[in-house]
Amino acid sequence: LLLYRSMHLIRQTLSVLDRRHKNDRISFYAKAFGKLMLPDRFFQHKAQSLISRYPVLSAENQALLDYYSKLMSPFTLTDENGIGLDQFRSHPKSTYFLDFYPFIRAFPGNKKFLTLFGDVVSIPDQPSFVKSRPIAGINQNSVLLKLDSIRHFTFVQDTKPFREKHPAFGWRGRLHLDSAKERRLDFLRDFTGKPGFDIGHINKGEIFPEFRRERLSIQDQLNFKYILSLEGVDVATNLKWVMSSHSLCFSQKLKFET
Repeated sequence: LLLYRSMHLIRQTLSVLDRRHKNDRISFYAKAFGKLMLPDRFFQHKAQSLISRYPVLSAENQALLDYYSKLMSPFTLTDENGIGLDQFRSHPKSTYFLDFYPFIRAFPGNKKFLTLFGDVVSIPDQPSFVKSRPIAGINQNSVLLKLDSIRHFTFVQDTKPFREKHPAFGWRGRLHLDSAKERRLDFLRDFTGKPGFDIGHINKGEIFPEFRRERLSIQDQLNFKYILSLEGVDVATNLKWVMSSHSLCFSQKLKFET
């Protein structure tokens, strides 16, 4: 059953991704499902070894940790909301689960915790592990972890120098019309058809056909000197790979962070 679910998840993911990234994703799932076979004590031993090796964090790593987790005082989760490791094991085997599971297994199984998987646009009432959080406001209950990494932490090997790229702004993406405010649609209304902009959505169906354009692969988009990263529901999926390219990344003022 586990093998069937893993292969089904791989096929679903690969069907919507650029072919050049398939090998990375196959490697991700192979390693992730391989870790499911290891006992909890393997991860607990690994954690203790790291603590012994690094009893004091460097100033840089401590600053990162303090930023990802802004909690400053002890807390207790309410019994009806906190879950334990045994209960978490029955969660659907999503990419969020596969990223998070090896870390939580390093802690005693009787500890309670909360997770909010998916696109998170608000701050939870209790401390919870999340992929993304609003930048503004009192956001210490949103504890950031590197979740859904295979989608959001994709990087590229850009072989084309900046000076050889097309001097225009490029963007392709989907509109999320069920979100509270569609910033992407506002941007398309303001800039579609203007000189120096090759932008458009790739939604199917009769959705704002005047703003629809043909799909461009990541490799195609790397031909632009300037690539837009426009937030949808929360963090834009293309933010990391654009920043790893030789193109310049442009964005509206960001509202969310990972």
